Order: sequence, then C-alpha cells, then structure tokens
Amino acid sequence: MTQNERLKSTLLAIFRRKGQAGCSTRPFDEVEESTKRAFLGAVRFMEPDELAVLAILCQHGGMTIITTNRIIWLGGEKTDELSVEKICRVEPAQSMALVKKENLNRLRLSTADGGERFVETEPGPPFWGTWNLIGHFAVLNQRQNR
Repeated sequence: MTQNERLKSTLLAIFRRKGQAGCSTRPFDEVEESTKRAFLGAVRFMEPDELAVLAILCQHGGMTIITTNRIIWLGGEKTDELSVEKICRVEPAQSMALVKKENLNRLRLSTADGGERFVETEPGPPFWGTWNLIGHFAVLNQRQNR
C-alpha cells in the first residue's frame, strides 16, 4: 500500500467516523461513473500518486473534489485548486451563534499565507465528516511545520 493509499484510507475512515455520506457528498469511489468521467475530463492532470477521496456535487452544477494532494473546485469552464499542504485551519464559515448547528454547510479554510478558501457541502453528517476530513490535513501540516 502506497503512502497516498494509506492517507486515502485514513481520510475516509475519519469521514465515516465523524459524519457520513449524503445525497451530494460522498466518497469518490461511490460516485456514479459518469460523474467520475466528467471530473477526470475537467481536471487538466492529476499527479501519478494522487487519489480522489471525496466528491461534493454542488447545487449550482459544479463539483468539489478532495484528493490526497489538493482540493479542486469545478464550475462550468472555471477550475480552481488548493494544495492541501497550504491548509492551516478549518472552521465553519457561518457563525454558530446565527446558524443552527445542524444547518451549517460552509467551511472556511485558512492558508499559511493568510488566504481563505471556502468549501460548501450539505448540512448535517456530511458537513461534520467533511470538516474533520479536511481538518486532518491541517493537523498533518502543523506536525510537519514543528
């Protein structure tokens, strides 16, 4: 088993332990084949050892894919990405004082260079699983930077 295969297995275990799949958020291996092909066709290239872990199908027709190396946002002709090595903190983007805990659906990813990115998912268990999955990258990065 390669390092990225172990990482994918760990990430999926975290996702399943802290949350669960939903209608639009699920492990990439459980996504329909047509959706997988659309993703692979839209991404310019993947590193030889890079593995797709989680797929989030967005309401506006786009898709967010979390891989072992990066987070990729696909929306129409626009593609954006963030290396997971840059993530230093993950937290709800909405105020927990204003939004009920069970309705949270947006995560703020803080990067080491002071930037912010956002991941939207469905509320409830898929949100909690996604938060903990991405949070694992932040923990790994903090360990490496010590």
